[in-house]
Amino acid sequence: MTQNSEDAADLPAVFGRPFGVLISDGALQTALRLVTSLATETTPGSLGSGVTMTVHGAVATTAASLPLVEAVDRLQYDLDEGPCLDAWRLMRLVRVDDLRTERRWPAWTAAARPLGIRSVLSVPLQARDERIGALKVYAPQPSLFGDREERVLGMFAEQAVGLLAAVRTPEELARVNDQLKEAVRTRDLI
Repeated sequence: MTQNSEDAADLPAVFGRPFGVLISDGALQTALRLVTSLATETTPGSLGSGVTMTVHGAVATTAASLPLVEAVDRLQYDLDEGPCLDAWRLMRLVRVDDLRTERRWPAWTAAARPLGIRSVLSVPLQARDERIGALKVYAPQPSLFGDREERVLGMFAEQAVGLLAAVRTPEELARVNDQLKEAVRTRDLI
């Protein structure tokens, strides 16, 4: 094999590193459901989990393991306050030991208490300096989450970010394709 052939064989790996892979919307939803399912399983005692991301400029739950998770999240978005929004906005882990005594988000805690949620653990999803969203788990028991659960969910979130950062929409693929065409055109001109 010549040097040029070896270089050409490495192109998919080189281009794949910065640009990720294109997957369909269905595959994206499958990946997100997998993330929420595994987050629930890796956090013993949790009732359910969800992923919050920005979709078309608006914050939304892109996947949830239960309809209850979507309802609790929707309260945060409607009231513009809550642990998952703080984890996403401030890019830090947020833990709520008991919604009955929580004071950081008065409107949200008052609205969420009747839904049976007592503990919350929310971690940011961040790729480099880009905020991707937040991953959170909810539990019906108070003080369910501690240092161990924080570490486990944090490690899980890092892996989830790798999966989600690799996802590219058709619009992103078109943009990358245009950039690659421009790079080839510029190279040919040089």
